[in-house]
Amino acid sequence: MGHTLCEGEFVSRRSFESIWASDACVYDCLVHSIFNLTSPKSSPGVFAVNDTAKLVDVRVVNTSSDVVYIGHAFGCQRIPSSQRPTVPVYVDDGSPWADPQDWPDATATSGSRTAGVDYEGLNRTLSKYFQDPTLVDGAHTKAIVVIYQGKLVAEQYSEALDISAATASISWSLAKSVTSALIGIRSGMGGLSVRQRATTPVWNASETMSRNITLDDLLRMVSGIDWDESGAIDTAGGRSVPINDVAQMLYEAPNAAAFVGMLPQNATPGTYWNYSTGNFQLLQYNLRRSFTSDSAYWSFAVNRLFKKIGARSFAFEADPSGTLLGGSHAFATARDWARFGQLFLQDGMWNGVQVLPEGWVQYSTTPTRAFYKYGAGWWLRYPGAPLDSYYGNGLMGQRVIVSPSQDLVIVRLGLNYNDDFDQVYGQDFFGNISAALPPSTKAASLSARQPAYQVVGKR
Repeated sequence: MGHTLCEGEFVSRRSFESIWASDACVYDCLVHSIFNLTSPKSSPGVFAVNDTAKLVDVRVVNTSSDVVYIGHAFGCQRIPSSQRPTVPVYVDDGSPWADPQDWPDATATSGSRTAGVDYEGLNRTLSKYFQDPTLVDGAHTKAIVVIYQGKLVAEQYSEALDISAATASISWSLAKSVTSALIGIRSGMGGLSVRQRATTPVWNASETMSRNITLDDLLRMVSGIDWDESGAIDTAGGRSVPINDVAQMLYEAPNAAAFVGMLPQNATPGTYWNYSTGNFQLLQYNLRRSFTSDSAYWSFAVNRLFKKIGARSFAFEADPSGTLLGGSHAFATARDWARFGQLFLQDGMWNGVQVLPEGWVQYSTTPTRAFYKYGAGWWLRYPGAPLDSYYGNGLMGQRVIVSPSQDLVIVRLGLNYNDDFDQVYGQDFFGNISAALPPSTKAASLSARQPAYQVVGKR
């Protein structure tokens, strides 16, 4: 609750009333009813919002913590009552931002339309996903952006949810794709290797060796760490509270990577696929360890990725120990999420500069042996899309879909409480958008998916 209110008001800059009626209404609004939350801005004994200090004080289920806005690059940070947090600080390296202008505009009203695009059909298709967000069966879409041949051909935003082109929205697990990119950039610099063994704040050298988990295992979610990311809810005492590992790591643990490191291992690395936000927290911890100073780590994402593609709206939040929340808490506008997708579509190149190391996109989209639908931070083949498509996939319907053979990037940000967007709209969503674009002249091939960073003989 505290994160949602802080992020919505101070990062996304939306009205409190809009946040309260939508993003803060999780688990079908059970939280509101459980804690008798009826008054915007405060509920005595539960939470209070301090606009001046940009702070949300939360007191729920025998716990007490504040969530405070700490600046544009890092959004909001949880401050447990039991410890003083390590607050990230960004240091600008002086390099310029790419693309001071926005996307090349080829929308229906731009005067520079792209030949062959059915603009009427495209915008009609997008409109159907902006039904009344108060409806139980509504699409609950915040934003959709369509980039075709490197140009913005369509975009729509939910006025009902107080969303505009300037609104930075939460990534949820889209952040995993960003963390993957950061690991790639750092590996290209020689700062780490996907072949190296991962460690945690609570493992000594012996346990690191015996666990034998590589960064590649973490990227592909085959670490073997016993992790629960189900929707388990504790209803004891009449209060429904998430009790899975990801909820405890994000909203209770003072050190997220240490929390993951304390969990047992129930499978040999590389043999069993298990979806795990904890794996990506360990990736961020190991990324942090690859730098000689925390300031270099904290500044890395902006200076070496976001600046390079002109994505000014990005924020990446940190846990109380100062490690970025690598699997869940990045923020950006829909247009900047599209820039990130376009970077991968262009094989890591932006304006002639190789931002991602050569071969990293191939590696990221190479199927994992233990689970062919997942690569290294990216899901493979979106429903109804060509064989060569891949996508970032976040809770509640956050999607960055990349279709190389169509020269197409689609971003969809939303608020589907049951995370059922793909099940309800999947093939229809992509198919209808694709149908409004010219037929592709490229063959969708998987032949390019040869793992340039393939890890062999590591055990």
